[in-house]
Amino acid sequence: MHIINYSKTKDVYAAYKKSGKKEAFLNEHKEEIKKHETAKAAFEALKGKPIPKVAQLSKEYTSLLAEKKEAYEEFKQARKTMVEYQTAKDNVDRILGTVLLEKELEKKKESPR
Repeated sequence: MHIINYSKTKDVYAAYKKSGKKEAFLNEHKEEIKKHETAKAAFEALKGKPIPKVAQLSKEYTSLLAEKKEAYEEFKQARKTMVEYQTAKDNVDRILGTVLLEKELEKKKESPR
C-alpha cells in the first residue's frame, strides 16, 4: 500500500517542495501530501533496507499463496486422519467399557469452561 501511495503522490510532493506558496499548495493537496509522508515514514522504518518493488511483492505473494494452498491440503488430510483415529479410539473405548458414564458426560457438558 505504501509503495503504491508513494509512487502516486511523488510528483505532487515534489511540486509541494518546489512551490513558493507552501500553505496554499498544502491546503489544495493535503490528502496526497499526507499519504506521501506516511509512506515515506514507513520506508524510513526499514532503516536502510531497499524498498521492494510491486512486481517483486506480487511474485512473493503468489508463491506464498501457492505454499498456503499446498499446506492446506496437507492440513485437510491430517485432520481427516485425526478424525478417523478419534472415531476408532472412541469405538475401542466403548467396546472395552472404558467410556465415561452418561452422568459424567452430562456433568462435563454442564460445567462452564
